[in-house]
Amino acid sequence: MISVDSPHPEYAIRLTEWDTCKDCYIGEGAIKDKTTTYLSKLERHDDTSEGKRRYADYLNRATFFGVVSTVVTGRVGQVMRIPVRTSFVPAMEKWASTIMRDNSTLTELTKRVLTEVLTTGRVGLLLDRPADGGDPYVALYRAQDIMNWDTIEDKLVRLVIRENIIVTREQVAGRSVQLIEPRYRELQINPESGLYEVAVWTNIDG
Repeated sequence: MISVDSPHPEYAIRLTEWDTCKDCYIGEGAIKDKTTTYLSKLERHDDTSEGKRRYADYLNRATFFGVVSTVVTGRVGQVMRIPVRTSFVPAMEKWASTIMRDNSTLTELTKRVLTEVLTTGRVGLLLDRPADGGDPYVALYRAQDIMNWDTIEDKLVRLVIRENIIVTREQVAGRSVQLIEPRYRELQINPESGLYEVAVWTNIDG
């Protein structure tokens, strides 16, 4: 059985590319946060206090022009200047006005999908519903969140999605701290019953 947090071989190959595309879209802040990933140290940027100071100054003075975000935002604007046209029954029309988990509209969802496709070339949409019932909603996942998948005769039969959640962990002296930790949503078609199954994997005491 494949470990739920094991990435697909193609995912491992493309992850750096997707991260670079996303960092360039976000802009200078994301680029500088990655420090030596994008701005290599020079010979004078050694591990001495003076070398570290020089690199910090070098990084601070560096400039990244936000061309990627400008182009992507412009292209999305060009597409969306004509309003989205829909033909829904009344119940669907109402649902489309709060189609996402955060109650975003179908138009906003379309903008987000276009942005992800133009930035990394890949995006995932999951139609889900609350565990206790209620209206379904669409959840959007970035390319970096779609970690693994299996197909049989080109039909998707298993998908693993990484989700970041906020958890509270107890620290020393009885104090607690909030941390971001991953959990994994495994979606698959049961080969025996043919039914769609969902499992959510979380870290419990390791």
